[in-house]
Amino acid sequence: MVVSGLNTQSSTTGEDFSLVLGGPLYQIFRRAYLSGSALELLRRRLIVLMTITWLPLLLLSVGEGHAWGRNVNLPFLYDIDANAKFLIALPVLIAGELTMRTRRAVINR
Repeated sequence: MVVSGLNTQSSTTGEDFSLVLGGPLYQIFRRAYLSGSALELLRRRLIVLMTITWLPLLLLSVGEGHAWGRNVNLPFLYDIDANAKFLIALPVLIAGELTMRTRRAVINR
């Protein structure tokens, strides 16, 4: 069926569909050798992303004198909320991509 010059039939089957493969972030991961064609190299991706997100915050807080000590009410290293977001939630989210992809592949068989 053609509507306004656009073909509404999907050329992608259910087996080809992926929410994580092929997007701009996936292409960046591929060019930076942080992912293979099937989202392998998970450990490397986790280490790099945690380093990019958490380490600058640590360095800035050390530079300002807010990483530990009594200069502020809640030092950065004792802030469980901030550390949990970057050191627990982010790795779980990234690992979820691979888990979702493999489970979807098993279901489609």
